[in-house]
Amino acid sequence: MKKQLLIMAAASLLLGGCGNVKEEARSFLENEVTEKSGIKEDEDYVTYESLATEGKLDDNGFYIDESLDEETDEISDDNYVETNGNIHVTFADNRYLDIKYYLDENYTSVIDVNNFYLNPGDVIYASNAENLNPYSDDYHLYRFDIYSYGEDNSREKIDVTDATQKYVYQIPDTFTETQIQIIPIGAYPDGDIMTYTYYEDDIANKISLSNAGTWYVDNEEMTDTKEIKPNESFIMSYKYDADNYFYVSSQPKCYNEEISTEDEKNIGKVEFWEDKLSDNPMTYEVELHPYLELKIKFDKKATVTLNDGEAQTVKKKKTWTSNKLKYGDKIVIETKGSCEILDGDYSHITASRDPLTDDNIRYTITIGKEAATNIDNKLVDGISVIKDITLIFDTTDPYGKCTFKSGKENLSGEVTLKEGSEVKITYKITDSGYTFAEGRSGITGKIKDVFSSDERSDTITITEDMYGKVISRKDFFEVIKKE
Repeated sequence: MKKQLLIMAAASLLLGGCGNVKEEARSFLENEVTEKSGIKEDEDYVTYESLATEGKLDDNGFYIDESLDEETDEISDDNYVETNGNIHVTFADNRYLDIKYYLDENYTSVIDVNNFYLNPGDVIYASNAENLNPYSDDYHLYRFDIYSYGEDNSREKIDVTDATQKYVYQIPDTFTETQIQIIPIGAYPDGDIMTYTYYEDDIANKISLSNAGTWYVDNEEMTDTKEIKPNESFIMSYKYDADNYFYVSSQPKCYNEEISTEDEKNIGKVEFWEDKLSDNPMTYEVELHPYLELKIKFDKKATVTLNDGEAQTVKKKKTWTSNKLKYGDKIVIETKGSCEILDGDYSHITASRDPLTDDNIRYTITIGKEAATNIDNKLVDGISVIKDITLIFDTTDPYGKCTFKSGKENLSGEVTLKEGSEVKITYKITDSGYTFAEGRSGITGKIKDVFSSDERSDTITITEDMYGKVISRKDFFEVIKKE
């Protein structure tokens, strides 16, 4: 209020002047008032002064909008068609659409929307509407609503014209009212909602999980892409099988994620904030992941606690197993011995070791999302990993029959085995024109040679350097053509 009064005082001096005060004194007072008021530092005042200097203000201090002059030059009053009629036609303004109206389909007879009269039978045309909406490139002319006004100023909708029609409106020959109003109605296009549920494998590939759950729009099941009307609010949610998957993340970020029991099954629910169409299509994503597993063996008695759960006692030489692990879980182990991870998703774990009293050691294993590509056999002192080794057993051979066995199981193609496990290879020559070369491999092979000249066996110990390799008869037995 103080600033406003000072500005008013300054304006009074500037505009009114004082006939009894010399020009120097008058100028002094003006400067003093404006300086004390602080108006010269006001952003609007600085802009006003800049516009005045650039000659962009008229004699009354109003801004001169050159674009209005340009528009007037483009369509001047001289271009408007002169009309005579008894029906006053008015045109409502839509601030997001630039529409020009004509009396002919070639768009040459421009209508003066501020002063326009027609007769029954006359036709009104419109040019393609230009979108002026600063918030959406998809806003468009949807239709024209036509109203008539009676002598008592009563209003009645008499027609609706789709924007795709050739003309806006043709006044009926039987029309008896004296006023018509044309209202252009704009609209945003219907939008699509698309959904995607997935998990990321250990090398960050997205794998679709289309059968893991169900999407809902306003609590109605969504079976495919959903169309949403513009400016219509909606709420997305997703229910999933929480017995086999755990929640990781969502896009956009949800406001609630919980697990409940329905029909004796664990059901996860992801709920999103209420929203309106802002993009087309709008995409909602939920990342889940199958539960992880670990199998740990202890050489001495141990207690194991998962997160804040109850501690479990594991006897010496026994194993602890969990197949319901998720990212962020912590496994706390207290023992006087060491641990051996026999199986599971060990690439997702990190470990720490903390000595306690009475020779006890606390190991903490944390489950993380990132999967390590190179795992040491020893995570920390006291926790070792028995690694999975994937390799390929090639049983094809031109001269005989080759078999690989792990226990009683025949192996062929790509197989994953534990590091240190043993595989028996047996090869029998079936082509009588070939035989084994001298210097057979392995003790078993040499003993077998005493009893058979066409069959050999050996034992393969799986080592880390075999990962990804192809194992065949040629690695163990040499076959040559008989002389």
